[in-house]
Amino acid sequence: MLDVLCSYRISKQSAMQHKNKLEKEKGYHEQEGETEKAEAIKRDISIVNAMISDLNFAIDWMETGRQPGTYRGAERQSAYKRDIPFDNDVISIIVGGDVDDYAKDNQADREENELKEDLVRDIQKCLTQKQIEVFAMLANGMTQAEIAKLLGTSRQAVHDTIKRGRRSIKEEGWIMV
Repeated sequence: MLDVLCSYRISKQSAMQHKNKLEKEKGYHEQEGETEKAEAIKRDISIVNAMISDLNFAIDWMETGRQPGTYRGAERQSAYKRDIPFDNDVISIIVGGDVDDYAKDNQADREENELKEDLVRDIQKCLTQKQIEVFAMLANGMTQAEIAKLLGTSRQAVHDTIKRGRRSIKEEGWIMV
């Protein structure tokens, strides 16, 4: 990524040098009274300015990791997040449940289930095995106290595991609804 950023910066410098050269030429042609050439160069300068603007935009985006010019106020809090439905069916798939049992006979339901599987695989990447197990037990209707008893830990430890799992999911850009 740094190589790309460096090449964009070099391109920006070259474009700015070219713009300065064009401005000097435009000034010369204006002094000589060659208005047609000056206007043609003025159009070229406009194009180079647009290129510089695009390069600045790309450089800012690469440096910050966010789209320049977007601000995350109350009305735009989910600008960088992805919404997902999070229900018991999805959690049961996380555990590794048989998706064929979940799938219906028609093609639309199968495609929907394949999308859910992909979604769950993406979510699983940000969870530890223990977090996956705890979410699976929650999906099966167990309380935090029952999970704690089964795992031989405290209810608070189970609560913290759930909290860390949700935080991991949120940090990856997902929203649990």
